Amino acid sequence: MSFQNEIKNSIIRTLLSSISIPVLGPVLTEFFEFRGKLKQNRLHAFIELLENYFSNHAGINLENFQTEEFGDLFESVLKRVVLTQSSEKMRMFKDIIVNQIENPLQKVADIEIYLDLVSELSEMEIKILSEYRQFAKKFQPEINHMNHLEHKLSLLEKRIDKSSPSYNSELAILQAEFRNKRKELSSLQNVYKPDHFGITQDQFLFYKQRLFSKALLIDTSIGSIGGKAFKTMAITQFGIQFIDYIISSS
Repeated sequence: MSFQNEIKNSIIRTLLSSISIPVLGPVLTEFFEFRGKLKQNRLHAFIELLENYFSNHAGINLENFQTEEFGDLFESVLKRVVLTQSSEKMRMFKDIIVNQIENPLQKVADIEIYLDLVSELSEMEIKILSEYRQFAKKFQPEINHMNHLEHKLSLLEKRIDKSSPSYNSELAILQAEFRNKRKELSSLQNVYKPDHFGITQDQFLFYKQRLFSKALLIDTSIGSIGGKAFKTMAITQFGIQFIDYIISSS
């Protein structure tokens, strides 16, 4: 192992050794000396993620490590890390640690809820929720843009002087932009289709019901004429907060 790699691999342990919480030392010792090879490998993979992050981000405030809240959170994360085989969830747990370091005002009680959700939800459920988050972020601005284009088209088509050399050119450009925007909106709405996620209709329904039961999605089809339960869903504010928190440092 090169000298640089030795330095890199010691960063996270040096940082952790600076934590002055008595309970954390024994916990780390227990984890680092854990005999189960599989769980050891998972823990080492997680520590490597942290090492890579800290070695590429200078200026980390060590004071944020030296709090009881961070110690409690780190212990909770380690307990979950050794129980997951998902590399994607490993990255999410890493992001939660990073977020707490960079945003120490976040309540650990709230983060515990996020940790439970990351552990309990499948990767597909998290992907579905993330796609619904992107849909919620993009759909209304796209609708507004399309309405604006439609209004411009209407004004252009009402012009009296249509013999102007620029008229046909302007009309063609607006019509093409309007068609493209409509295609983009249609593509965004693929979030309502199981094919978009490569799963069956029954699987999609199951996942949506699970996300609904955890208050991450809401059923917007209820009350609509001919509406079928769980057909049209929307992400809740809690769902938005959860997804934004676990992916914000990616």
